[in-house]
Amino acid sequence: MEDAVSPSVHIGAIDNHMSNTSASNEKAEKSLLIVEDDKSFLPRLARAMEERGFQVATAESVADGLLELEKFAPAFAVVDLKLGDGNGLDVVSALKKLRPDARVIVLTGYGNIATAVNAVKMGAVDYLAKPADRSEEHTSELQSLAYLVCRLLLEKK
Repeated sequence: MEDAVSPSVHIGAIDNHMSNTSASNEKAEKSLLIVEDDKSFLPRLARAMEERGFQVATAESVADGLLELEKFAPAFAVVDLKLGDGNGLDVVSALKKLRPDARVIVLTGYGNIATAVNAVKMGAVDYLAKPADRSEEHTSELQSLAYLVCRLLLEKK
C-alpha cells in the first residue's frame, strides 16, 4: 500500500509557495533606486524608505545611477535634479527607456517651474523640494518627505 499524503499537506505547500512567490513579486515591485549626492541625506532617506518596505539601492551621481540601471530597472526611483556630475533627469530618461512604467520623483533644493515641467514631461510623477534643513536634528522633515514620497510612488495611476 502506497503512503498517502494528506491533501492538506499539499495545500499547505502550495500556500507556502504562493506566499513566497507573491512576497518576492511584491518585493520586486517595491524596488527603489535613490540617486542623491548629499552624503548625509542619502543614507537617512534610504533607511526611511526601507522602513516603509522598499528594497533600496543607492547612487551618489548620474554615472553611478546609470551603472545601477545596468544591473536592474527598479519599479520606483527618487532622483536629485542637480548632481555633482550632471543632471538627474539623465537617470530619469534612462530608467523610463528601460522600464516605462517606473514611477519617479525628482527632488531638488533649487526648484523652479521650468525644471518641474521638464521633469514631469520626462516621466516623473512629481517634483518635490528637499527639506531646507536635512541635518540629523530635523528628522521630522525627513520623515514627512519620506511619507510623501511613499504616497506619491505607490499612488494608483
